[in-house]
Amino acid sequence: MKGDEFYQQLENDLKNLAAEAKKSDTFTGQLSGLLLLSGPEHPHIREATERSLTKLRAWKEDEGGHTFVIDKDFLKPFLAACESKSSKLTVTALVSLQKQLANDAILHRDVIAVVHALEQVEKLHEEGPQLKLLQTSLTLLQSPALIQNEDAIAAVLGICFRSLANAKNTDSVVSTAAATVRQAVALVFENVLSDNADKNGALAAISPAVADAAAGVSQPLSAPGSPGSDAPPAALASSQVATAPGSLNAALKLLEDLCVMATASEAMLRWLKAPALPRSFVLDLLDFVLANHATVFRVIPAFEHALLVRISQLLITRLQNLLDPAGEPAAHTLELKVVLRVTRTTLKNFYLQLHSKCGVFIEALIAGSAPGCTLWQRISVMQIIRQLCADAHFINFLCSIYDIAQDSKVKLVQKLVRCCTMIADDNAGFAADRPDEAAVNAVVSLYQSRAHGKDWHMDSDYGQASLEVGGAYLTTVAIDCLLALVSAFEKLTDIAVDGAPLTPKQQGPRIPVKIEACSITLTACWRSVLRTLSQLLTYSSGEELSLHLLRCYQLCTQACGILDLNEARDAFLSSLCEFTLSAVDENSLGAATSGLDVTSPSSAKGARGQDRDIHRSQSGKTDTSDGMILTPKNVQALRTLFNIAHRLDHKLGSSWVLVLGNLNTLDRILHSPQTTTQEVSVGPAGALPADLAILATAADQLFESTSRMSTESVESMLAALQSVSNASIPAAAAQPGPPKLFALGRMVETLLFNVARIHSLWPTFLNHLMEVLGNQKVAVRITGLDALAKATSGILLRIIKAGPDDPDGQVDESAVENMLVASLESLYSEDDYELDIRKGLLRIILQILQRHGEQLTAGWLPMLRLLSKVPQSDEVEVIGLAFQSVQLLCSDYMSSLSFEMLQRSLEVAALYGSQQMDMNVSLTAVSLLWNASDLISKLYSKTLPDTAATSESAESSKPSAPSAFKIDAVQYEELIRQLFGALQGLSTDSRPEIRNSGMRTFFTVVVSQGAKLTPPTWDELLWEMMFPLLQTVHHMSATSSKEEANPEVLGKLRGVSVKMLVHHSRNSEQKQWDETLVLALNGMARLLKQHLPLLLTFPAFAEGWEELMKILESCMASGRKETAIAAIAIIATTVQSHGNSQVLTHSMWKRAMQALQVGVQAAACPNTIVPVQARLDLVSAISQMQVSLHEVFDASDFLQVFGWLEMFIKHPVGQDDPPFLSGTLPSVQKAALGLFPTLLPLQLPELWPDLITTILRIVDPNLLESTSVADASPRCHRTGLSSFSMERVVDLLLQLYRDHSPWQAKATTFAAVVSSLAQCMALRYTAYSQNLWRVSAAAFNAVVAAGLPAVNIAFVNQETSLPDEAWPALIEAFQLFLLGTGDQPEQLPTTPPHVDGSMPVSPSSAKAQLSNGPAALDQHHLISGDSRGSLKAAPHLAAIQNRAPSDADSNDAPLESAGQADAELEAAVLDTLTENVLVSCAKMPSESRQQLVSIVNQGLDRGRSRNIPNSAEGSRYTHLCLRKMYVLCSRGAEASGPQICLLEVARITLPIFLARCDGILKAYALEVKAGKDGHDSMQTDELLCVMEILATMSVSSAVADAALEGRQHLQALIEVRRKREQSGDPGRERTHLFTLPALEGSSARARQGSKDGPRINLQSSQRNSQAQQPATLSEAEPLEE
Repeated sequence: MKGDEFYQQLENDLKNLAAEAKKSDTFTGQLSGLLLLSGPEHPHIREATERSLTKLRAWKEDEGGHTFVIDKDFLKPFLAACESKSSKLTVTALVSLQKQLANDAILHRDVIAVVHALEQVEKLHEEGPQLKLLQTSLTLLQSPALIQNEDAIAAVLGICFRSLANAKNTDSVVSTAAATVRQAVALVFENVLSDNADKNGALAAISPAVADAAAGVSQPLSAPGSPGSDAPPAALASSQVATAPGSLNAALKLLEDLCVMATASEAMLRWLKAPALPRSFVLDLLDFVLANHATVFRVIPAFEHALLVRISQLLITRLQNLLDPAGEPAAHTLELKVVLRVTRTTLKNFYLQLHSKCGVFIEALIAGSAPGCTLWQRISVMQIIRQLCADAHFINFLCSIYDIAQDSKVKLVQKLVRCCTMIADDNAGFAADRPDEAAVNAVVSLYQSRAHGKDWHMDSDYGQASLEVGGAYLTTVAIDCLLALVSAFEKLTDIAVDGAPLTPKQQGPRIPVKIEACSITLTACWRSVLRTLSQLLTYSSGEELSLHLLRCYQLCTQACGILDLNEARDAFLSSLCEFTLSAVDENSLGAATSGLDVTSPSSAKGARGQDRDIHRSQSGKTDTSDGMILTPKNVQALRTLFNIAHRLDHKLGSSWVLVLGNLNTLDRILHSPQTTTQEVSVGPAGALPADLAILATAADQLFESTSRMSTESVESMLAALQSVSNASIPAAAAQPGPPKLFALGRMVETLLFNVARIHSLWPTFLNHLMEVLGNQKVAVRITGLDALAKATSGILLRIIKAGPDDPDGQVDESAVENMLVASLESLYSEDDYELDIRKGLLRIILQILQRHGEQLTAGWLPMLRLLSKVPQSDEVEVIGLAFQSVQLLCSDYMSSLSFEMLQRSLEVAALYGSQQMDMNVSLTAVSLLWNASDLISKLYSKTLPDTAATSESAESSKPSAPSAFKIDAVQYEELIRQLFGALQGLSTDSRPEIRNSGMRTFFTVVVSQGAKLTPPTWDELLWEMMFPLLQTVHHMSATSSKEEANPEVLGKLRGVSVKMLVHHSRNSEQKQWDETLVLALNGMARLLKQHLPLLLTFPAFAEGWEELMKILESCMASGRKETAIAAIAIIATTVQSHGNSQVLTHSMWKRAMQALQVGVQAAACPNTIVPVQARLDLVSAISQMQVSLHEVFDASDFLQVFGWLEMFIKHPVGQDDPPFLSGTLPSVQKAALGLFPTLLPLQLPELWPDLITTILRIVDPNLLESTSVADASPRCHRTGLSSFSMERVVDLLLQLYRDHSPWQAKATTFAAVVSSLAQCMALRYTAYSQNLWRVSAAAFNAVVAAGLPAVNIAFVNQETSLPDEAWPALIEAFQLFLLGTGDQPEQLPTTPPHVDGSMPVSPSSAKAQLSNGPAALDQHHLISGDSRGSLKAAPHLAAIQNRAPSDADSNDAPLESAGQADAELEAAVLDTLTENVLVSCAKMPSESRQQLVSIVNQGLDRGRSRNIPNSAEGSRYTHLCLRKMYVLCSRGAEASGPQICLLEVARITLPIFLARCDGILKAYALEVKAGKDGHDSMQTDELLCVMEILATMSVSSAVADAALEGRQHLQALIEVRRKREQSGDPGRERTHLFTLPALEGSSARARQGSKDGPRINLQSSQRNSQAQQPATLSEAEPLEE
């Protein structure tokens, strides 16, 4: 406690004391004092308290200038309070004094005053002060001021003892006093140790007597109680007490007083000045002191003397008196317990000091266990003996002092053993040869209860238990004593042999353990122990008791074995085996494991008394009629047997036979499905019970321990196992299922645990294995092979994993490998062995490779020799099994082989590839050769300089991987030639699957290894292997039989032959060779693509190229699809790979193109035999070549390609092609058409005319096929060039001409394109149902829009060859389409509608196509200017052209019929004539213009002259033509420059138009005159249309003059009018109306008719006319009246 806190508490205590004293001065306090018969004596306490407070406060105000001392004056208030009779004041004072003592604040001289004060408090009998008094006393004993004050210690201890002995104290005070006394005594003895250590620096040395005893000096011993024995005096020597220091003297006097009280003396204690305490309490206090402060009695001679003189004599006397049979034991029950407990403590802690007195104690205890004593006494004594026997060093002491001493007449250890065995035999009835099973069962029950945590206790259970239960408990304690003794002997034996104790280190010396002592004692005791143990175990059915007994068996056997007591060891071992499985013979065991019924564990547990062992019959044999059940006793006995075997593996000698016999029987039982135990299984279903699992583990561990045995012992063990195995083979083979040769398996385990000496052990095992393999039973032979596999694999594994310090690692690994694999080879070469043995040996080889192939060294050669013998066999199973090893060798371990082993492995792989028994093996062998090529390349690469460092780093980073063998260039060439030769031979195998695989692999290897081959190797490869192989395969493909081969018969099913199904593409010999040829050509393609630059360095390669091209031409022209495709592919691949580089020479290029020409000629001819897929690939190859090599193509190449495509389009259908649907394109034709857009000769623009001309040669209606309309089948096209396909050609032509071709090509080919399209457009009149003329008409409009500006540019630029033929071609085209005149194609039958039901192309789609083309505005403006420019001067004309639809037009339904669509298309062509051609005709001859205008004019008569199906109505087309002529006349108002042609066209058109109007008017006038007015609606509509046009028509004066030529009188009048006219549209006039005399006459007649006859309903006629206007003029504005 800190000083400030302590002084603050001290001040508080003084204040509390003063306050309590003041309460006593009041009237209440004085009254309380009178009642208590005490006067008012408290004022002096209050005054003393105040003085102490004043003194304490003065010290605090001085701020601790000097040390504050608690002197006697300061303690006066506290001491006065203790002397007062007030309990409150006393308790307050004691609390404060306790704090001061705890903080060592009271001076040593003042301690006596405090002790006297405590003695005054003792007079108070109240509970509170008494309890506080005990607490203060205990604190005072801990104070350093009291340690050396003997009187003070006695006074304080006297207070505690008197408080305990005072009968007036309450129970709480007495219990507290008892605890305080125990603690006070402990403090006194602790002070002795601390004081002795402080004075001497450490504990004093051991006494000489103890040292002598520990040194093993065996002194002559007298009988206990004899005159020669040490007779201690009755009391301690007074000289020792007088000379002892304070604490030591106090402890000695305290011990003396305790001994006095223990002698039952009732005199007052002289030193403690206290009455005597109960003897049992005093003895218990002595036990406490001896147990917890044993060091005091060992170290300090005075206490040792007290122990020997006073305490031991006291204990011996009391023990003899209490165990006297003549006494009254019931009166001393508690005292006997305490005395026995003190005796146990004394013997265990001080047997070295007691020396010969130990015999007196043991004799007394043995006497107390005799039958003459009461059961309670015997049990109590045996419990003490059990605890003493558990101390091995104590037993060793007894043996050394008594049992082995020559002059000793007392053999205490032997007496103890006989005592224990006698008690067990007597209680169980064994001594009278009448075993009492009830007594044994009672013992079993007690052990079971102890196992469940319910041990039997004397205090609680003895009074309620029966005599039989008490006897059973005595037997239990005797068995425990026996087990403790045996365990002590086993420990002493280990200590004697090993030289190190097994028990934890304890204080004090130990007598050395001698082997002689252990041997003599065990030799004298083992027979009695064995007899008792065997009898108890025989009649015991309890698991716990059996465990204890078997534990005794194990310890005795181990001790006897270690001490080389062979007779005792064998006796114990033989007796133990009687409780295991030795009684089970082979016949009964075979029956037991053959499937008998199994008794349930629950029913087995019910027969506890009868089920002491495996069900035994009277003959001693095992009764297996009810199944095989192992009782807990059997299981525990087996476990004990294996524990002994593990412990004595090097000591068993001849007893191995018995152990191995039990082990063999146990193995068979463990592997029996009917075997069980009486244990309730709690594990998963199918798992062994825990007991059986433990037994199995113990058996395994036994053989693991053979590695520590000598070689002779292991050889003997193997010989014993061989004998057991040979004896068990007949019975095992007779059992159903695989035989279980457990002894053979244990031999394998023994070999695996002794690999370091395998050379000595292997012959024994191999001899026995040959005996097993020679057995007639297949199952036995298989078991032997399994054992051989396990042995070989296990030995190799242990050698590989063994470290440098491991004994297994010291073996020569190569020698072991060669020994093991050579033994397998020799076994395989034996002719007497069956097929199953050879298969088993091959499986072992495979297993070795799978597990240890990476580490094999010397074992490769015998293994390869063995594997090379297998392909010579005709057994498919053997070949397949052996090939698994070859496959594993080549795939995983070839990299670690040497050069010679690599050659041998390649030879072995080639042998398996050429064998004819298993095709799958051959195929896999080919793949192995492929992998071998990669490996060889990798091994050769590691020798190159640039990869050496990388290889070394990779190898160093993987230390566990096998080291790869490196080969040089010579070795590489040799290996690769060997590999190529093997693959060449496989490529011509008679089996198609094998040769195909070989061919594929051959070229793959050549391609991958080509960069590393030297020129000599290449030369040999090309001319001796590759080209001969290619020629051979091509020859076989051409000359093989085409007949369908008979399918192979696989077998029979229900009497019917089952044949192999072969695909139709492989059902003949030629087709199979074709597949091989395809593979060869594909391989050649890869080779040329990869290594052509290298091959060109050889001078003779040109001849090889020519030979190759001949083969390819033959393949493409042969008509066989696969070969043709392969030939095309090799040309395309080679040309594309090297065409852009300088590798492929010009001659090679041309030769390749020549080969393709041959292929195209064969593929694109009428009724070709080349399959369609080959033709498609040919087109695709041409396309790919053109795309990737267009820069290499010259003009001749392009022209050649153009011709090829033309041929494919014209002849797309072969002889064997199926008919294709109408409305679709043949696949070849479609591919060729798709190729054209990619053939744009951008780098050779002069080839554009040739390209367009090529397409124009296809756009010829005369080439269309003839079909019958009556043919309703959709598969109607055969030749391929149909109307639908020509429509696609027209689309292609338009696309190329309009979007891609330059303007020079447009101008040059304009006439030809227009002429070709015109011929197609003319089909309108001969084959109207064909959609070709519609597509052509739409394309024509687009071509004119795109090509006419180019033609004008050519004229403007004065090109060398002017396109003069463009104008006649246009005129002819318009005539053919609009008028139906000119040269037309021959009449074609109409074709049915499209299959999909679609209508012909509508003009709207045609217009959409036109809208996509470029306008070429710049060139167009240059030539013709803006056609709308003239309209700006004539707004009324623009209003007519852009007129919104009328109400009648808006109410018309959309144009849906074919007639309306054709009318729109016709109007579009007419628009092209009037809006494009006649607008851009500056360079057109005048005659051509007149012809074009005449075509428009003739259109007014077409409705009357020709009948065109589904064309526009006559009136509609007439109106359209009238309005177009009106538009032509209305132009030219401001025409100048390039647009001067508009004026010329207007001047040409106006007279013709006026003449046409005059004719219409006159015709109508004639009709009116004839009285037919209003009857012809068409004529009326024409009249109204003409009148509307004339009413709104105004033309340029220059145009009007063209109508006035030859009419001078009209010209003069018009000139006068022009001068007078002041308003209107300047430059435009209507003077042309003066040239229409019919108009005037018609008007007059009309006026006359209104007077005389009916009138014409002009408004109605006008509405009808508007309603019948064609849609092309719907944009014109309404005409003014």
